[in-house]
Amino acid sequence: MTSEQWQEVKERFSEALAKPPDVRHAFLISACSGEIVCAEVERLLGEYKAAGDFLSKPLLQRSSMQPSPPDPLTASGITGTVAISVDPPPNGASIRREQGRCGPYRLLRLLGDGGMGSVHLAERADGEVEQFVAIKFLHHRGWGPDFRDRFLRERQILAKLSHPGIARLLNAGHTEDGQPYLVMDYIDGVPIDAYAEPLDVRRKLILFLQVCEAVAYAHRSLVIHRDLKPSNIFVDGAGRPKLLDFGIAKMLDDSLDQTQTMDRVLTPRYASPEQIRGGAQTTATDIYSLGAVLYELLTGKSPHAFEGAKQEDITEAICTKTPVAASRLNPALSRDLDFILGKALRKEASERYPSVDAFADDIQGFLEWRPVRARSGDTWYRMRRFVRRYRLPVAAVALTIAALFIGLFIANRERQVAQHRFSQVRKLAKQFIDLDGDVKKLPGSTKVRSRIVSESLEYLAALGTEARHDPDLAFEIGSAYLQVARVQGVPTGPNLGKFTEAEESLRKADSFVDVAVKLQPGNRRALLASAEIAHDQMVLLDMQARRDEAMAQAKVAASRLERLFAHPSQDPQEIRMAARLYGDMGVACDNNSYFEDAIRYCRRAEAISRSKDAAHSRSVVLAAMATALVRLGDLDGALRAAREELALVEHGTGSNPMVQQQNLANAFDHEGAILGSDEVISLGRTQEALADFKKGLAIAEDLAKNDPADASSRMLIARMAGETGDILRHADPHAALAVYDQALKRTRETNVNALSENEEAALLTSSSYAARWVGRSDDAKQRIDGAFRVLGDAKEYPAGKIEPFSEPDRALRALADHYAETRDPEKAIAVYREDLNKLTAWNTDPHADLQTASIFSQAWTGISRVLRQTGRNDEAAAFDARRAELWSAWNRKLPNNSYVLRQMAVAPPSPTGY
Repeated sequence: MTSEQWQEVKERFSEALAKPPDVRHAFLISACSGEIVCAEVERLLGEYKAAGDFLSKPLLQRSSMQPSPPDPLTASGITGTVAISVDPPPNGASIRREQGRCGPYRLLRLLGDGGMGSVHLAERADGEVEQFVAIKFLHHRGWGPDFRDRFLRERQILAKLSHPGIARLLNAGHTEDGQPYLVMDYIDGVPIDAYAEPLDVRRKLILFLQVCEAVAYAHRSLVIHRDLKPSNIFVDGAGRPKLLDFGIAKMLDDSLDQTQTMDRVLTPRYASPEQIRGGAQTTATDIYSLGAVLYELLTGKSPHAFEGAKQEDITEAICTKTPVAASRLNPALSRDLDFILGKALRKEASERYPSVDAFADDIQGFLEWRPVRARSGDTWYRMRRFVRRYRLPVAAVALTIAALFIGLFIANRERQVAQHRFSQVRKLAKQFIDLDGDVKKLPGSTKVRSRIVSESLEYLAALGTEARHDPDLAFEIGSAYLQVARVQGVPTGPNLGKFTEAEESLRKADSFVDVAVKLQPGNRRALLASAEIAHDQMVLLDMQARRDEAMAQAKVAASRLERLFAHPSQDPQEIRMAARLYGDMGVACDNNSYFEDAIRYCRRAEAISRSKDAAHSRSVVLAAMATALVRLGDLDGALRAAREELALVEHGTGSNPMVQQQNLANAFDHEGAILGSDEVISLGRTQEALADFKKGLAIAEDLAKNDPADASSRMLIARMAGETGDILRHADPHAALAVYDQALKRTRETNVNALSENEEAALLTSSSYAARWVGRSDDAKQRIDGAFRVLGDAKEYPAGKIEPFSEPDRALRALADHYAETRDPEKAIAVYREDLNKLTAWNTDPHADLQTASIFSQAWTGISRVLRQTGRNDEAAAFDARRAELWSAWNRKLPNNSYVLRQMAVAPPSPTGY
């Protein structure tokens, strides 16, 4: 068949496709120049009809070539688009591969066979380097010069691109019979849609941003891909997406590339309207395809619902129908994503994002809770489309309205917008606070509160820009963000355990309330809210062991409260809140060994709370006071404070029953720890302590059963079960092990965060003693190893220094004790020494802090015992002497202190070690 005849085949085929099937035969008889042309077009139409589902195949299909099934070991995706073209049937020689080689490469197997060429897996065979590659050949089967030029142009395009997100061109050349080929990276991975299927929305968006980065690079290099789809975006073993197949890419400055309708090589599922119409293609074409890919990643469906396989149905769906909002297909998606996808998938190229970078910036903004540009521009976009459809009537109406109302509009526009915005946010804030206040009293309400948070954040982000000059609006938005943070993860009540999200919400809350304070320096509500925000930041940071940052926020909260109370307050609610904040600041200072500051804050809070009989605030203050007194050695004073706290909580009435029960469990924990905690400073009254711990643990279990999503009750269980098990294990290790394991189960029900990781590590460490004492030494070692894995994931161990009584310290001592009790003294000594060296590096003084003294004393006793087992009595005696000197010094500082006297009464280990 001559080239002229094949050109006619193309033309008649295109014309026949545009006609109803029942008249095509008659049309061809009258239109074709001869029987050869007519028969070939009839054959192509028959194969076109059998091609099946157009959603997953290109718009035209090469009649004589079907892609081979993908190799399950590779599925590399480097194959060219299965390009469907109407070109001469294969009549050339196949590629010559003498001894299965191509230049320095040995061909291993076919990866895929497409419209322009085939792709083979190959390996370097010249002995220079070991390397697997993908080699793409142009089919030597009678292709016209236009496809050969396209293949050669792909080589030139790839040669220009060097980016980690784009498969590299490694080499290029011609076979002995003149076949052009190119050598590319072999990407051993999976298509992005398969890789992303198990990921959550946030991780999918982060993955997609990497794709945008690669496409943006290509655009900056003046290259548009024109066939972006999941099968051309592979994710390698490192989780990095790679762009493949630039077979139909186009240089933006290539004036010779005139894309004609019959040359279109595309996949309708991801094709833009201009590609379907055969129009000019720009970077906006790739933006549309990226939008289609993201839509499918987030919903699992194509943005286009094709009702049939006919070309006209496809054209109508892509060029005229607006895709269903993604959030309707996946309710977990935010409305912001609907707007982002809507802008990327707009029919008019000029209405899409101006660049891939702008598209990516909106996605990044969504991830960072910033307002997305697509949302603010959506109303104007819809209005412009309406005007285009009804241009003349709209113009007439607009002229009339302009003549009558333009003056009034200009005069009132800013006032109306401000009032409307303010009423929206005020209504939102009030509804949020009222609804959350009611819902959080209900058992099992944490997930519902999370939904409230999700919906409210959208409005807050959209309205935030209006608040920079309006103190009332700024205060309302800041207060709403504060409530959001408490639901997300501030551990002062039931929460979702999402510390990172809570921290970001607190940052936003602070920025808005700061506007209100600056605009109205005497605004007491704003000053108190600013102190609450600093307080919540302190609590959140303290729970994550970010001690320096926590103490800095404590100082910020204190300075804001002092500024507030520079003028005495008569508001009972304001005073109760301030007392609670001071009390929590005392707790944080206790946790970080700032005992003088803790006492100062507690006394300030005690004075405030007494003046207004604020029972709940006073109970918080008494808890902090008790902790500080313990660390200073005043156990009797600490017990009096803890018992007063317990009495206040038991007889108090709160607006939230769940919070009231949490406070009661905490009060039992505080009293029990002072009475007889196993590993910390206490009065040694373990049976009384055990009764308190069991009461608190029962309350915490009830709270956890009532709310499967509440993280705070599960952390309370972990802490109190640890205390209970630590006492029980000495007399009944089987019962202790059951308590530990139930707490581990509860701990693993919550979101992983710094607090849950610490509690899990503590339970694994403590339970190892009980497991070993019931004869399960292997299980005990596995628990200790598990604790170290958790600490490793939390980046807390290995570490050059460790804090006394931190989880790494307790884990190391548990490991040393395990080796000592399983008759491996040398390993025990090595671990004891590691623990002591890293405790010393923390730069804490056991002579200044009673709790630190207790920890060093335990470590010295342990290593002394094992040294004596190995006959190194002189070294052991040195540790015994240090221990004796330490407690003598504390006896001089705290004469007749019951805890110090008990430590002095402990005899050094016997020469045999026991």
